[in-house]
Order: sequence, then C-alpha cells, then structure tokens
Amino acid sequence: IIERFPGQIDLLRDLIVTSGAEGYNAEYWSPAPYWKSNENYIGGTLKSNTTEFLNEMGNAMVQDIAYLEKNGCPVVMWGLQNEPVVSAPYSSCFYPSLLYYNAFKIIAPK
Repeated sequence: IIERFPGQIDLLRDLIVTSGAEGYNAEYWSPAPYWKSNENYIGGTLKSNTTEFLNEMGNAMVQDIAYLEKNGCPVVMWGLQNEPVVSAPYSSCFYPSLLYYNAFKIIAPK
C-alpha cells in the first residue's frame, strides 16, 4: 500500500480517531495489477492459482494490513474480495468459486 496523495494515511488515521470507530474493514475491490491475469485493476482474475502464488499474494496482503496498523489505522475485519463473482467495468477481480475457495483457504489464516 502507498498513499495516493501526500498525507492520505494521516487523514485515514484522523477519520478513525474522530469518528470513534473501532477500525477499518480492509477489503479488496481488486488486487494490484501484478497479481492479475490482465495486469489491470479493472476486470480479470488472478494470474495463477498455485499454492506458491497464493502464499505470496497473502504475504503482500499481510504487509498491507501491517502498514495500515503501523500508521495508526487499526484493521478489525478483512475481506479477500468485494463482489468476487462479478465481472465489472470498475476496479474488480473475478474469482470462479473454486479459485476463491482455494485463495481464501491459503490467505485468510495469515
């Protein structure tokens, strides 16, 4: 994870503090293009379903959460994918049922 604009992480931290919310639900609308078959945020699916690939992707997701928490943005829930069976013209990733199951089984315990 990186800031999309300078000071974004500070604003996210202030939002939680000001609102009194418990924390964030970190849920992906799309994995980064590196992890996808079409190398794009929009559409596509994962470029591999091997255990090694899914472990690497899971480790990257753990690093995303660690970055948020290190910067004062507690993560209280996590989701592998928003709308996993939808192929949409916006930031998304299609997961056929078996791919979602296998990915979740490997990544969620991390």
